[in-house]
Amino acid sequence: MADKKETEQALNALLVAYQQDPTAVPPISAEFAADLTQIKYLFAQKLKLTRLPPIFHHLPNLIYLNLSENRFTTIPLEVADAPQLRDLVMNSNQVREFPASLRPLAHLKKLHLNFNPLGILPPSIGHLSQLQELKLAKTGLTTLPPEIGQLAHLRDLYLLLNEITSLPEEIGRLQALETLDLGQAKLTELPAEFAALAKLKKLDLTRNKLRHLPPEFGLLNSLAELNLAGNRLMELPDGFGGLTSLRELTLTQNPLRFFPTPICRLTHLKILELNNCMLKNVSAEINQMVQLEELYLWNNNIGQLPDEITTLPALRVLHVHDNPLSELPQGLGKMNISLFINKRGVNEAGQAVLQALREVGGWVEDMTYG
Repeated sequence: MADKKETEQALNALLVAYQQDPTAVPPISAEFAADLTQIKYLFAQKLKLTRLPPIFHHLPNLIYLNLSENRFTTIPLEVADAPQLRDLVMNSNQVREFPASLRPLAHLKKLHLNFNPLGILPPSIGHLSQLQELKLAKTGLTTLPPEIGQLAHLRDLYLLLNEITSLPEEIGRLQALETLDLGQAKLTELPAEFAALAKLKKLDLTRNKLRHLPPEFGLLNSLAELNLAGNRLMELPDGFGGLTSLRELTLTQNPLRFFPTPICRLTHLKILELNNCMLKNVSAEINQMVQLEELYLWNNNIGQLPDEITTLPALRVLHVHDNPLSELPQGLGKMNISLFINKRGVNEAGQAVLQALREVGGWVEDMTYG
């Protein structure tokens, strides 16, 4: 039996030869067929392929196939003849359409089609009933078909860098979903059914056009990481405080203006980012956030920090630079934290607080430039 690496090289050479002239490829010999049984992972990127030979039934143990950076215009159904194939990666091809039926690929667990000019996700996506991971970043999608809700085993869904303006209510049927990335799309709202994603742990909605969140949003009680940066939110629903599992929250670059008090009920939150939100204040109720370790408030209009911020027992990092702060709470000088601030605007009493903070082992980083 040939060495596995040699077999992989020979197989890729066969794929290239078939691409150049299908009639010039001889039948698979018994010896080569035996060698092919070794192959579990096949990397066939950058071979300028547009088609595949009907040989995948000779790959009974193939579980992973990478066809990225070729020239395929559709998903080649020849790969369905590999009975153990679970992961199909076809990033950066020229895939514009799907086969009429995807049922031959129903055994797939992972499908990656990032950076293909799809434009449309067909209803046949629902045929991939065993799919656990689907990646469709920058594929020109504007909508999702209702059949997306048929992917009952889907755990990870990546749809970033698309033109999606709304989601079908069937999105709520993805009861196994744990990660959803819709960053840099065009969403203006979320359906109420979105709150039915009971196992969702990580959600990225960066740089969409959301002006509000549905009242039910707080029912996502498995959510641990949430990124809402770069939207148009002016307030958060009162139920937002129901996100009891949340550990990291990013609200940077939303026109909130006033500190959103519902987040003060997020008592397990460890990282909070509220940079560039036009904030005028920090709520005294922040003292409820007893596990908060990192707080980012730079580039706002905050003129005063509440004394309650100095009672946060877990706080280790505080960014308040690029705010019109002149006074600082006295208790800040007793905190062993890393403080990022513009010293130039701080009055004499505030300077004494900064010195006291250094003396207890804290760190002060002056962010004043020029």
